[in-house]
Amino acid sequence: MFNATKIFFYFLSLVNFFIMGMILAALTNAGEGQGLAAGAIVLSYGVASGFIMFIISIIGARYLSEIKIKLFNKILLILLLIFVLLFIYRISTL
Repeated sequence: MFNATKIFFYFLSLVNFFIMGMILAALTNAGEGQGLAAGAIVLSYGVASGFIMFIISIIGARYLSEIKIKLFNKILLILLLIFVLLFIYRISTL
């Protein structure tokens, strides 16, 4: 049930969709005009999307073949690297 490929898939799904949820909240101005609660609102979007995708990845990994999980791992890893590079670029241009 648990091997390294599936555990890596769970981890990458959780992290990627956590970041995507926070980006979605920032793009839609979910915390606009909320004062100190804005950070908590954006964080809750990330936690909710990450948790939902984590559950979906556990269910999906049961039915996917090992080859497809490895393909999804490669895609999610590339996506994570893009997020990290965009974050570094944004921090360096402030």
